[in-house]
Amino acid sequence: MGNATGAFEDSACCSGVVHWLRLPFTQGDLLVTGFPRRSNGSANGAYAIRGEHHGRPVFQRIGSKGPFIYFWDDRDGESWCGWWLGPILGGAEVWGYHPKEDMMPPEYGWRSPWHGEDSKVIRMSVSGRVSLLEVRPKKKEVVPKWIAEPGFGEALTEDAQLLQSCCICLEPLWNAEPSVFLTNLQRLCPHYFCSQCAKRIVVEQTSLGLQPFKEDMQIAFLDGLASVLDAKGGRLGDLVWTETARRLTDGELYLVFSQLELLVELEVGMEFRRCQDQALVLQKGVLFGCLLLLQGRSLRRVHPEELSIEGLDHAVVQPGTLIPLRRRFVVYKGGEIQFWRCQRCSFENSSSDFGCKLCGSPPSCPQDLPQEGRRLGLAGVAALRSRFAMRPQLHWAVQLKCPLCRIAAVALVVPVPLLDQAPKEWFDLVSQQKSTISQSDLAQGLSVILPLSVDRLGVEVQRRFGHLVWPLTFDDFLGEGGPAQWACRQLHALRSGRHAQVAEEV
Repeated sequence: MGNATGAFEDSACCSGVVHWLRLPFTQGDLLVTGFPRRSNGSANGAYAIRGEHHGRPVFQRIGSKGPFIYFWDDRDGESWCGWWLGPILGGAEVWGYHPKEDMMPPEYGWRSPWHGEDSKVIRMSVSGRVSLLEVRPKKKEVVPKWIAEPGFGEALTEDAQLLQSCCICLEPLWNAEPSVFLTNLQRLCPHYFCSQCAKRIVVEQTSLGLQPFKEDMQIAFLDGLASVLDAKGGRLGDLVWTETARRLTDGELYLVFSQLELLVELEVGMEFRRCQDQALVLQKGVLFGCLLLLQGRSLRRVHPEELSIEGLDHAVVQPGTLIPLRRRFVVYKGGEIQFWRCQRCSFENSSSDFGCKLCGSPPSCPQDLPQEGRRLGLAGVAALRSRFAMRPQLHWAVQLKCPLCRIAAVALVVPVPLLDQAPKEWFDLVSQQKSTISQSDLAQGLSVILPLSVDRLGVEVQRRFGHLVWPLTFDDFLGEGGPAQWACRQLHALRSGRHAQVAEEV
């Protein structure tokens, strides 16, 4: 790579190539130039490292609250892995994208808009003076011996009614995967939630929540996921259950495809016939299926009397009436009821059952699912809307408010790191990214991971470590005989007690 204004150097200590350009700037770690201007902001300018995200540095434009250049790994699929540029870290609005997984943002080949075709790629020059040490792959945090092996001690416990609890469900946090909200690498608020409540808050408050289907959408099975595509086949998001927002399994998607295959649009020459309990559709004089009415968001069978009222009994679809009738009706190509056999208990379930009626197991997928999208149309949209929805793929961070203090921002759920495995990450999160921590904040953070109340921990911290200089630096917090070792000793004793209890029960 490189260009006429500079050169590049390779380093054996990096997994990728770091490019050095002699461009005129006096501050920052990266320089962005040549990016198209936008009505809501500019991406050009000097950027500085502001932290780390998914194993790569995060860059923020100097002198402003954004935009950010950050890396997103393949946890949401290979289609979303790469470098991103946008006004908010992890937000749904993005200005540029590069699919490479280099340790530093690539210099050329950025797409703007991010989903643009390759022929519309916008070149963005990125220059840097970042130390090679800063772009090495992230290493696992080195934990001192007195943290990894804190020794034995008595596990202090307290009445469960006094323990710090989730701000929503009021369940004790210390063994419930406590979580916080982060916005642009900073805590949104000082409150802690259990992971289930935090995720529920995101689902309930997000403006990027579940979205209804549209007529020009398609569904397909891409990268092992039930996916929703646009008219051109580009992935928009995931096909999920409306009530739980859970992705469909391959077996469930197979049933969806099977049911959609039975929905056929009206054709010229089809004839309507009244029957005792349903309205039938004939093709060339042979029974083809029954007639369904597109009513709002759902489908329903047409009552025989409705054919007579609308003058459709014995009517034949003509070219001039095809389009108006298609917008109102669809044919259900019925026949015998289809069944699927549960692999767990061998019980036969109808194709309308998405779980075994006997044991609750999900259906299996007896054949390969289509990788190419199947267009929904009016009938498909109506058939799916009552049970399923589309969850946008760019669902990384969402606009939400803390339910307690009402602070609002685009944020994402982050679990509290394990103190004995990542003490620096834990310290930064609890201190809210400060270089020191107060006694009150430390007691608050410890009460999230230990079965002790904030008041009790405040007394313990003052009694055991009151002689230290407060607020406490990370080195003093982590030092041998310090608060971190004492807390890890408590955790070690609690885990040992649990293992002994399990052994007794066995």
